[in-house]
Amino acid sequence: MPSCQNRGIGAQVMRALMNNARAANKPIELTVLVVIPARRFYERLGFSVVQSTTERHHMVWHPRDHGLAK
Repeated sequence: MPSCQNRGIGAQVMRALMNNARAANKPIELTVLVVIPARRFYERLGFSVVQSTTERHHMVWHPRDHGLAK
């Protein structure tokens, strides 16, 4: 919901997931639709686009490339 956006809630949840993934030495993979701005959000958190189609961006975050998320 727009009223819940840009308040840091999503980033806080993702950082907790990233810290868990780091502890388990596991990557996080996700897919976002091209038509929504979520790609920028995930790129700010350290995710990289590994493949794109006309409809979707496939992204990954590797714990080996990042320390604990702040």
